Amino acid sequence: MNPADAKQFIIARLIAEAEVEQVNLSEVEKKMLQFTEAERATQDMAEAVAEFERSCDCDEYQSKVISLLKSARARDLVQSHQRKHVWSDSISAIKQEDH
Repeated sequence: MNPADAKQFIIARLIAEAEVEQVNLSEVEKKMLQFTEAERATQDMAEAVAEFERSCDCDEYQSKVISLLKSARARDLVQSHQRKHVWSDSISAIKQEDH
């Protein structure tokens, strides 16, 4: 799996888990899920980063994302053995970049 596909899988699972758990993710928080330090930011992403820095607590956001990721992965592992491999492949693929 390539890093872009892996990232999209993980983001989709995180957003789905937020909906299941009724955890609010603002639009800027969702946009920040796409942010990568290694890539040159588009104007739209630069504006999202600036808005995030003005309005969000980074530590709180990271805790929320980590919790949602753990829950999403745990839920998927219970529901589908095949998803275990997708999660493993995705995690391996994105470890090579700064997300």
